[in-house]
Formats: sequence, C-alpha cells, structure tokens
Amino acid sequence: MRQAALALILLALAGCGSTPSPPPNGSGLEQLWAAQARALLDGLDEALPRIAIGGGGRITLTNESYLYDALLGYTYVDSCGEQLAHLGQPSPRELAVSSLLHEACAHLRHASAQFSRAVKEKRAALLEPAAAEALATGPQLRRARALLAAIPS
Repeated sequence: MRQAALALILLALAGCGSTPSPPPNGSGLEQLWAAQARALLDGLDEALPRIAIGGGGRITLTNESYLYDALLGYTYVDSCGEQLAHLGQPSPRELAVSSLLHEACAHLRHASAQFSRAVKEKRAALLEPAAAEALATGPQLRRARALLAAIPS
C-alpha cells in the first residue's frame, strides 16, 4: 500500500513541471489563442508607424513630439515577447504563427533596447538602426496575420 501511494505521489510530481499539451485544432482554446494573437498584431500595427514617424531621425532627440511618439511605439513593441508568452500554448495550426511572432518579438525587443540606449546616451546615430530593425519585422507580422486568417476566432 505504501509503495502504491509513493508511486502515485511521484507520478503527480512528475507532471507538475510539464508543458501542457497544445489545444486541438478547432477548439475554443485555439480560437482564443488566435484572437489574442490578432490583438497583439493590432497593437504592433499601431506601434510600428509611431516608430517610423518619430523614431528614426536625428530630430527625435530634440523634438518632444517625435520622441513621445517613438517612446509609445517602442514601449509597446518591447512588451511583444511578454504578451506572446501570456498567450499560452498554440495549437498545431498556430505553430507557424507562433514562430513568426517569436522571431519578430526578439527583433522588436532588441530594437527597443537600441532606442533606449540612443536616448540615454543622446546618440542619434543609434536611432536609425533601431527603427530599421523594428520596421523590418513588418513582413513577418503580415505573414503571421495571413496565417491567422485561416483560423476562426
């Protein structure tokens, strides 16, 4: 009896740190993930133009309006990876979307760090590469959105 109880405890503990299985295609959890991924993409669609307008030129460091726009854009894109992590496990149909978003989010976080460094050090030369890296994620984000279109929300 003691051995059976010990075996059950060990089995329970072994499952505690495991990754949950992905939701099945067509499930409510899959639809929820897709809807939340679309919301993330919507936010990025609003943030990237702010970076394009305010974050790429020398004037950004001296013009409060441009700096504010860029700051809003970079603040949102910097949170991309955290937001993606909160979506949970994607379904098998969503794996390609998840991969595209993970890759884009890594670049967006790096671009945000470059922007922060540029502002902190007052180095306008860092602004253009930061904006270029952020804006270069556009094709990945459009591809992710296109793949999501096949998944109902």
